[in-house]
Amino acid sequence: MEPLGPMVIILAVLKPLEPMLTVNTLVLEGIHVDAELFRKKLVLLPFDDDDDDDHSEGFSDGYVLRHDLLGLVEKVRGKVESLMAARIQRVVDDWIKLWNQSHDDVLAHLRTDQLNDRLDKLLTESLNGLHVLDIEAMKSTESFESTEAWTWLKQELDTIQPPAPPMMPITPPQPQYTEPELGVSDSLLFRKKRLLREASEAFDQKLATWQKVCERISAVIEEKKADHALEMEMYERRRVDMLDRIDTQRKAHLDQQRRQNEEVEVFSANYHGCQPDAVEQYIRAVLNASAWPELFPRSRNLEYNKDNRTLYLSFELPHPISFPRDHQLDPQEGPVTDRAPFTPKELGHRYNEVVYRALLRHLHEVFTGDKAATIEAVQVSGWVRTLNKGNGQYEDNTIATVFCTRGEFAGINLRQVDPTLCFRFLKGVSAPDLSELIPVPAPHRFYQREEVPPTQRMLEPMDGRTNLAGLPLEEFGKNIMDLFEKEFRLMPGEIRQLQESADGSIEAWGMDPEPIRGGKFIIQARKNNHSVPASAVKELYGSMMHEGATKGILLTTSDFSPEAYEFGRNKPIILLNGSQLLSLFEKHGVAARISFREAISLKSWLS
Repeated sequence: MEPLGPMVIILAVLKPLEPMLTVNTLVLEGIHVDAELFRKKLVLLPFDDDDDDDHSEGFSDGYVLRHDLLGLVEKVRGKVESLMAARIQRVVDDWIKLWNQSHDDVLAHLRTDQLNDRLDKLLTESLNGLHVLDIEAMKSTESFESTEAWTWLKQELDTIQPPAPPMMPITPPQPQYTEPELGVSDSLLFRKKRLLREASEAFDQKLATWQKVCERISAVIEEKKADHALEMEMYERRRVDMLDRIDTQRKAHLDQQRRQNEEVEVFSANYHGCQPDAVEQYIRAVLNASAWPELFPRSRNLEYNKDNRTLYLSFELPHPISFPRDHQLDPQEGPVTDRAPFTPKELGHRYNEVVYRALLRHLHEVFTGDKAATIEAVQVSGWVRTLNKGNGQYEDNTIATVFCTRGEFAGINLRQVDPTLCFRFLKGVSAPDLSELIPVPAPHRFYQREEVPPTQRMLEPMDGRTNLAGLPLEEFGKNIMDLFEKEFRLMPGEIRQLQESADGSIEAWGMDPEPIRGGKFIIQARKNNHSVPASAVKELYGSMMHEGATKGILLTTSDFSPEAYEFGRNKPIILLNGSQLLSLFEKHGVAARISFREAISLKSWLS
């Protein structure tokens, strides 16, 4: 075996000194954020312990793993590179988890800060937006040539190309007869004739061959012309079919566009004409276009009463448990980990403010978005889905509700109000601490609108519940007096009827036994299917003054006009509409309902 040269020996000594493990040999996977930054700040270097003189085979004693941002250092010792590589990889994996956790905490705090900031600006950000629905923009003005269907059809049309003209064979020139050149020796009579005859026969043979070739070429040309004509016919047919398809699609597009624009026109007319379906659809579109924080569910109920031009709106509120639990990040106070959580009192106060902002924001977006001024008053309520631990069922409990007329809203500057004080100024109803989710009486019950014409006869009720709208006035009054005897815990007969009128109303009085809030009260009940005007509330107020009553209760099977609500405000008068009346019956275990359609049909049948 030949000895190694000096250069080879030097290489054999130097090569093992190069580190086998580097940052590039490590597996850096699963880094959530700033992976490149993590890699740049990761350092892996070999090291030798000075006290250890055993450097066999040129290997170092181990590696130093360091991360300059995390501030972590780890020494890994060993003689086997593969084992050290596995240990280093485990350390790196642990550091990646720490890196992700620190960044996830920062991102979570930033998301919390952003959410807190949006909740603080829940009302003001809505004031800066435009909430009017542009009905004209709902019309389709798109030409057929700008649709995707046209693009595909045009591409298909462009692929239909006319066939190329066929390549025709060239007809050879007709042979011409030429006299043979005769020499002196050929001038003899007998030889000349023979030569001329041979030349003539050769020409005749060429001519016959040429004629045969011409006939074949003519046949080929006719065949090619026929094939080309057939191809042209197929091309024209395909092109006509495609143009027919395009024309059909264009007509379909125009028909659909016309129908859509007609529907928009009808919708606009119905909206300006205060048709309930159109008003509800319009307001729902306005509210859906508004950007709310993700914390808020997007569940809403809307019902518009054309008679009193009142919109009843309820929406789902976030549960207090889903609210951010800590303060916003203040760079002056220190690192993220030092953020202090809200105290229960602070959290309750914050939840109140957010709920009141949400209620006022709905009022703002409804009134400002109602371009045709079809809505004169809004009753907006917020409900929370909670678990009833008594029966183990989830319930939707209304925790705050407020009523506001258009004129009242016009006198409020939402940019400068305190949400809590504004809610109280509007006589909103809620518990002092909304985070306790104490339910308040729902001001309105939402029903699916009946689409069956009221003239349709219905001999049997839909269920066993009592239809208040179909009761005779005397029986209706008896049910009302029985109801309030249960409500005030009175003995039967302690509520006495004062009068009964032909317009479907009764009046009664009783004594509330409550020692502090009690006293004489007047009840007026109206069984009608239209809004109760303000004159009825004034009439009740006059009866209270005449009888010396401390409380007045006016109830109806329908609803009240905005003017009626306005007159009853700040007076000892309780107004109960049909929904609240049904809730009161259900409270005392009486199954009741209100169906004017059934009542009208029954009257028609009895007559």
